[in-house]
Amino acid sequence: MKIAVITGVFDPKRDMKIEYSKYFDDYDYYCFSCDSKKIEVAAEIKRVILPTSNMDEKYSSRRAGKIPKMLSHLLLPDYDVYVWCDATHEVAVDKEKLLSLLGENDCALFTHPHRQCVYEEAKEVLAGGLDYPYLIEENVKWLKQNNFEKNQGLYEMTTFIRRNNKTSNDVFSFWYSLVSKFSSRDQINFMPSAKKHSLSVSDLEGTAQIYHGGNSVFNQIKPSLRLAQLI
Repeated sequence: MKIAVITGVFDPKRDMKIEYSKYFDDYDYYCFSCDSKKIEVAAEIKRVILPTSNMDEKYSSRRAGKIPKMLSHLLLPDYDVYVWCDATHEVAVDKEKLLSLLGENDCALFTHPHRQCVYEEAKEVLAGGLDYPYLIEENVKWLKQNNFEKNQGLYEMTTFIRRNNKTSNDVFSFWYSLVSKFSSRDQINFMPSAKKHSLSVSDLEGTAQIYHGGNSVFNQIKPSLRLAQLI
């Protein structure tokens, strides 16, 4: 069982080093990033350079980060399980514990501590000025046209565990297509993708962010940019 732990850093505003407090021998660690001298990566982590050029000049780095986050099955096809950590987090459990949390499911996720609806998420993104209003409006229009109902749940996508199997790959590929077309705030479009392909999910205990209680699976090693605000 091969496991890849993946993070991504694009267009950093200051010098930064990607390193973890602990490394597990059963994991291979990857950092996908832009070609910036501001980024330093620990020797235990393999750095992979990705291009960041796209049509969205304002949020180009955010959109570039969706490639390793959502398309790991294309970038690293030889792995059985992928663990995504935003650059603020590290995985804190060994292989045996990690696989037990996943169980027989396609994915293991944290439920959102404050919202259980993608429409509410879209409202928060709009109110916070976190994306182009017209893209959020088009996104919501698409959801309604496809009869996606309210209160279908919401997950924190800061960290997650997922399998490299057909169901999971279909979900994450479709998720990427929606994020590429609509809002780059990806939590809006994960649930429609998961529902479309009947993703089986193991709910992780706790929350991804320490500001809302935290968890025992992932350590938060850096503060999130928006702290206790929208996640």
